[in-house]
Formats: sequence, C-alpha cells, structure tokens
Amino acid sequence: MNPEDKTSSRNKPPRDPPENSSDTMELHSSVLSLLRKITSTISRHSHQLTVSTGLTVPQLLCLRHVRQHGSLTPGTLASYLFISKATVTGILDRLEDHGLVKRERDGSDRRKISVALTPEGEKLARDAVWPLQEQFARKLADLTENQCKEIRCILSLVAEMMETADHFTKEGEEREKNVDF
Repeated sequence: MNPEDKTSSRNKPPRDPPENSSDTMELHSSVLSLLRKITSTISRHSHQLTVSTGLTVPQLLCLRHVRQHGSLTPGTLASYLFISKATVTGILDRLEDHGLVKRERDGSDRRKISVALTPEGEKLARDAVWPLQEQFARKLADLTENQCKEIRCILSLVAEMMETADHFTKEGEEREKNVDF
C-alpha cells in the first residue's frame, strides 16, 4: 500500500473503544430483552398454530409457498424458506405422509422432482389462519413507507448480527470436532 495513501489503516484515527458505561450496558440489556420478547411471542404463536392445524410452522410455510408459487423443486422451496435441502426433504416426507403434497418427476428429466399440493393440501394452505403474521401485516400497513424502511433496515442488521453469531457457533463446533483429546 502506498504510504502516501490517506486511506491506509495506519493513517486512520484509532477507533474509540466501545463505551462500557452503565447507560450503554442498560441499553444493550434492553435490546437483548426485546429480542427475547420477540422470540417468545413468535414461539407462542407458532405453538398455537401447530395446535390448531396439527402441522409445524415450517410445514405450513411449505404448503403456503407451494400454493403461492405453484409447483416447485425442493431446492427452490428450501431457498424460499431459508432452510437446508435436507430439512425440506424431511418436511416434504411428512407432508406427503399426511396426503398434503405430492412429488412429481419431470417428464423430460426424470432426475428433476417438483412438489405440488394435493386438494387437501390446497385447502389447508388456503384456510390456515396466521394470526401473528396477519396482525403484523395490518400494523405495518398503518406505518409510513419510511417507517417500514427503517424497520427493514434495523431487522436486516439484526438478522446479519444473528447470522454472524450462528457462523461463529458452527465454526466453533467444527473446531471442537477436529480437536484430538
């Protein structure tokens, strides 16, 4: 790097260390508490949805996405739901056992499989009530576009922070597997 370059890390002023004041610690605690509250609310509503339909939320989401988008490959469905292909395969196995979806081979490429709803799956996907999601959508509709953009920005940051934490957890687990004792 050119020593004359003003963007060199050596020429940048040092970053201030994070504040550890009681106000900052209280703020951090409050943020974490709100995240726990969100997680708890989602968990409670997920349980209610499972009780009312007999299916898990991921199973219902699979039904809903196939209903919205038509016949999909398991890989595409996994991408929509942000889950692994292996996980979606297990979900589809259970939905197929319940007679809610069917797997169909492509006529031109027998290796390609698509997932479609059965009439029972179509009815359940259409009639399932999503109280938390629908209530949240109504409340979002009451906000201004800028408020929605702010929420999206903050939630994107939170999701990124959580994915980073998940990455470090998986990385640590991998390191532990490779340690000889």
